[in-house]
Amino acid sequence: MCLRSMAFLLPLVAACASKPDVSQVQTEPPPGVVAQDPPAGLSPDDPTPAATPVQFVSIAGAIDHTCALRADGVIFCWGANDAGQLGDGTRDARDRPTRVAGKDWIAVSAGGYGSCAIRAGGTLWCWGENDSSQLFTADDQDRLAPEQIGSASDWVAVSLDWGHTCGLHQDGTLSCWGDNSFGQLGDQAHLAVTRYTSVTTGGSHTCAIRTDGKLECWGDDLAGQLGEADASSTVIDGPWVAVSASGVSTCALRQGGALYCWGGNNFGQLGDGTSQPRTTPGAIATGTSFNALHLGLEHACAVSSSGTLSCWGGNGRGQLGDGTLTAHASPMAVSGTTLYKAVAVGQTASCAITSAGALSCWGDNATGELGIGPMNKPSPIELGGRWSRLWVGGDSTCAASVGGSLSCWGQGEAGQLGGGAQISASLPSPMGSAGDWLQLSGSAMHRCGVPSGRPLWFWGANGSGQLGEAPGPSRAAPQQVGSGTWTQVGAGAGFTCALSASGQLSCFGANERGQLGDTSFDNHVDPAPIAFAGQVTAFAVGEAHACALGADGAIRCWGANGSGQLGGSSLDDQPTPTVAVSNTDFIAVSAGAYHSCGLHSGGRLECWGANGAGQLGVNASPLRFTSVDAGRAHTCGVTTSGQVACWGENHEGQLGNGTAGTPVSAPGMIAGSGFATVSAGTHHTCALSTDGRLFCWGSNESGQLGDGPAWATTPQTVTVL
Repeated sequence: MCLRSMAFLLPLVAACASKPDVSQVQTEPPPGVVAQDPPAGLSPDDPTPAATPVQFVSIAGAIDHTCALRADGVIFCWGANDAGQLGDGTRDARDRPTRVAGKDWIAVSAGGYGSCAIRAGGTLWCWGENDSSQLFTADDQDRLAPEQIGSASDWVAVSLDWGHTCGLHQDGTLSCWGDNSFGQLGDQAHLAVTRYTSVTTGGSHTCAIRTDGKLECWGDDLAGQLGEADASSTVIDGPWVAVSASGVSTCALRQGGALYCWGGNNFGQLGDGTSQPRTTPGAIATGTSFNALHLGLEHACAVSSSGTLSCWGGNGRGQLGDGTLTAHASPMAVSGTTLYKAVAVGQTASCAITSAGALSCWGDNATGELGIGPMNKPSPIELGGRWSRLWVGGDSTCAASVGGSLSCWGQGEAGQLGGGAQISASLPSPMGSAGDWLQLSGSAMHRCGVPSGRPLWFWGANGSGQLGEAPGPSRAAPQQVGSGTWTQVGAGAGFTCALSASGQLSCFGANERGQLGDTSFDNHVDPAPIAFAGQVTAFAVGEAHACALGADGAIRCWGANGSGQLGGSSLDDQPTPTVAVSNTDFIAVSAGAYHSCGLHSGGRLECWGANGAGQLGVNASPLRFTSVDAGRAHTCGVTTSGQVACWGENHEGQLGNGTAGTPVSAPGMIAGSGFATVSAGTHHTCALSTDGRLFCWGSNESGQLGDGPAWATTPQTVTVL
């Protein structure tokens, strides 16, 4: 619970060191500060995520939806969903990647209006459109969530398109099912004895590479997509190593990386510089070696052996990624210098996996197929993005992505996630906002923020008037309250404080402990200036107390004081700001539930108040910090070397040291370095790296870690999805 003036410009800073006269006093002990057993389901032997991004390993594109597989076995899908092709149990289109149930997927495919995937045990699951029994069921009913196909457990690859599906077994044999109007299911007896290494399905034709490197194609040959005029099946000499079919066209890679295409060419999707169909394979971009490709209805893309990405064909929606809407009948490099390793295209959109394992999309976004919200993009934009700011409060997390969109996740029963519903959520999902968020704060039950225009916005619980209006029901979506220009806002338990651009600090809401700092113990909903001597430059809000840093370098605190969190020798509540410690060289301040911390100009930490879990950090003084945040009963800081150190309560792994259960009073470093800031909540902690990566650890009971395990005792990546 730490708030700071101009937090959007300055490093987040505060500090902790023991203060003997009150450090052992704790008349208001927070629950769970004594050593306890690890949470149910967590053992010391459980694997914990490393502090590195989770990379995407494969991607699949269809008409107007996309699916991607992460290295940890999780599938995300986005785009159109009228047939249930996203697998989330609904028919609602999604303009952001949506997780498919399960965490043991090893392969994914998308085609037409459906999707299929293979689990680690070799079982095959499909969902989406089923009008031609392409999902292996005879009822022709769409499936809105993954459903197992048969009972076989030897599947290694799958491909589907408009009305038929083909799967590759572990022994190299093929099985195909669904629509067979043009013979696209092939000779089943032949497929059962021939051995293949890969398969692809087009609109009404199928192609597969045999173990001897030759390419077989069968089905419709209206445009020569089988590689020979007026054929029902063909065998094309190789050796071939990859093949992609779509609509009435086919492209394939020969050993060595040479690219060939044939079939329909109305949009220039064959890449040969013309719009004329070809009935035999024609070389594309001779002299360039490719190692990945994907063909769509109107365009195609391929990744060279050096990682550069080129696209060609129709470009009416910017699907070629060159920043224009101009069609190209020959390969053209996509914009930028990013290198790629895989690509998938739909009808008028494209997505790819970068060499770093991130997702990037461009083109048409009419149904959300780019996964970036409501906007078209004629050049690549990274989905996995980066985070720019971080705020943790209670058992929820909020962060702003680069570009300013705000996402919140975790506990949400009071509407504190701001997404319009009073429910918890485990996946970061951008909520409606007033624009770029400069600063945010949250208690366990409410949130407040300052967007770029500098008014105050609030959401969540309002039982004490902490949202700046008469006490009443919770608000589940952000709403502006009042006017004025503000630089910082802070949320406590039932009260709020805000700092104006002129340096005037005002508070409102509950005041039974004097936490509004107006010399009284009376509640009020209108912001009232606190009785502070001089100008406030930064402040922090705890459970029922607050501290502010003055322009004179002194910290003054007010409100509840049962644990000595206000500093000094008294334990009496104080409705008037009083000097916490005698030093006047502080540059930042932080407040936990029942303890407070200040950062001296040289990076030394000093803390006071409750210490039942060691949250004051008795051995902190040798370290020097640039950023710190005090949680409910633990404290974390970023050292001058860019590492994160945590100490205090650790029942649910919130210290990030690989253990859970025993409190720690000596700061311990978590894995990794290069961190910019850290934020501590009630039972979890999150940290932001200098390159915009977000990591969280501790309890995930309310989803506050963002799509992670039940608990994590070491940092886990949170992806901008």
